[in-house]
Amino acid sequence: MTKQYLRKVRLIVGGSNTPGVVADRDAGIDLSELHIKFSVRNTTAQVLKRAEIRIYNLNQDVANKIQNEFTRVELSAGYGDDIGLIFQGQIAQIRVGRENATDTYVDIFAQDGDAAYNFSVSNRSLAKGWTPDQLYTSLLQDLEPYGITAGHKPDFSGESASRGMACYGMTRDYLRDLAAQQGCEWSLEDGKINFVKLSSFIAGEAVVLNSATGMIGTPEMTLQGLTVRSLLNSRIKSGGQIKIDNASIASLQLNIPYAGIDVAPGTDADGAYTSRVVQHVGDTRGLEWYTSMICVAVDGTAPAVGPTIVDVPNG
Repeated sequence: MTKQYLRKVRLIVGGSNTPGVVADRDAGIDLSELHIKFSVRNTTAQVLKRAEIRIYNLNQDVANKIQNEFTRVELSAGYGDDIGLIFQGQIAQIRVGRENATDTYVDIFAQDGDAAYNFSVSNRSLAKGWTPDQLYTSLLQDLEPYGITAGHKPDFSGESASRGMACYGMTRDYLRDLAAQQGCEWSLEDGKINFVKLSSFIAGEAVVLNSATGMIGTPEMTLQGLTVRSLLNSRIKSGGQIKIDNASIASLQLNIPYAGIDVAPGTDADGAYTSRVVQHVGDTRGLEWYTSMICVAVDGTAPAVGPTIVDVPNG
């Protein structure tokens, strides 16, 4: 991303009742020219991607349609002609109100993959000798009626089960167990299910972050991971690869009595990180237009050494 000015947003709210179908621009309403605030957050863990969108001073007829008819929302943001999708999903709740004497608002709370997560049930049996890939394929079939298709998936182990398996329950629970067995996290985004290895990332071009490409301030290592902030960048997705110069990172300082230095996250020798948590926030008529991340080193086994730990009590 070379031009990071002329901020632009595209907000489409539509009435499709088909799970997994993006709001139809022809059937829906384009609200892009209004005053809009938004916050979109996603993680590679088993948590639904969610959006909170506030639209100011809507025509009453349009506000009524959003409340009573529309079921899906699509939000894109960026700069000039270079904008990208940051959220699409099902509307979970609508709230209307007045912010002050002159400004009214409609709040949209939406989640990506809401129906699949909350209603998909698995009811099947796998014969002795089933493999993780066969279980994955079966669970994917249970998600497909809700518009979910295959996304990123690493190579699973080829080990065959010594016993058969009966699946009866929420599909999300079996996905969680499968991910844990394979050393992965799983999530839903843009109508796809992604499995990401704890020491890997979703395949694709890495986003290079530095002062020239929009990075704001200094990345800081914390116990949760590397926290990074940049100008809003729709290319940054949870599970994607981020490249950061390690020399620009503020190291973690521990002032509490941890037993060993291995409790602290390490850096990657090549500056490669996976964005595990991503949040986009924006205000079309305000100052906010940022992407914040919590990242972990792709080489997750890299120990915390040198200046990363500066205060480990003796004994």
